[in-house]
Amino acid sequence: MSIPKSFGAVELAKYCQVSRNTIHNWIRNPKIGLKAFKLPGGHYRVEKKELIKFLKNNEMPIPDELFLEEPKTKVLIVNEVTETVSSISQILKKLSDDMELEVVSNGIEACIKVGTFLPELMVIDTSIPRMDGVEVCKEIKRNSDLSGTKILVLSEDSHLDTLKEIGVDSVILKPVELKSLEKELKRLLKE
Repeated sequence: MSIPKSFGAVELAKYCQVSRNTIHNWIRNPKIGLKAFKLPGGHYRVEKKELIKFLKNNEMPIPDELFLEEPKTKVLIVNEVTETVSSISQILKKLSDDMELEVVSNGIEACIKVGTFLPELMVIDTSIPRMDGVEVCKEIKRNSDLSGTKILVLSEDSHLDTLKEIGVDSVILKPVELKSLEKELKRLLKE
């Protein structure tokens, strides 16, 4: 079960075993100490860590489910160039600290790892040894169990048409511009 990172009044009322109006009163009264942030539409949200702190401070029971770890976003990087892997890793860590990264350097390892690791996103270079990146992408797109894996490909112009036919999610042409790469990674991770 996935627990959200923040809660609205209805969820808070459930966890605190009170009415929604009571939650609103607690948020509006700084002496009570339920810290919230306001959305543009005027609705309040309370972060999970603030809810846990509030429940502890007021000696209220804390449901076990609030202590469940958030599932981390799994990203597989397939590239044999150390500098490129390092750049991609730094960008991903900058975008989110809730990420589990795996790195492989060739196409055969990529096919094995994608099947066991089940990443949400794979960043792959077309110029990898043992099985080129285009073939790896074809294999992944053929496998219905991997349909949830988004694929960002670092490629030369010559592979563009084939990659579009395969149905990859994004292509960044080489030489890779880091700002473009960061923008695409951010977009794909939010989808």
